[in-house]
Amino acid sequence: MAHEGLQVVVGTALVDLGFRRNLLEKSPDALDHFDLTPEEKAIIASIQAETLHDFARELHRWIIDEDRWTDGDRWADGAPHFAGAYSRAIGERVAP
Repeated sequence: MAHEGLQVVVGTALVDLGFRRNLLEKSPDALDHFDLTPEEKAIIASIQAETLHDFARELHRWIIDEDRWTDGDRWADGAPHFAGAYSRAIGERVAP
């Protein structure tokens, strides 16, 4: 699973202050326009964060656990996955 919908959520939160506020305050309709799996919606709902940085860090941890069977920071088809890209952005290392 590539989690493209999660990437769009975080990207939108970076550039849209109103959406970021709704996301962090758990507005019931904040995720209505995103293509997310029920599991992705559940993990977002479970994250307790006051800042986007904290939210993204918790989401990153879940993705690392979820994607632990991928090869480093690449999918089997060679495309980069979100966990590896995000770890580099926040300066963390993703163990292969």
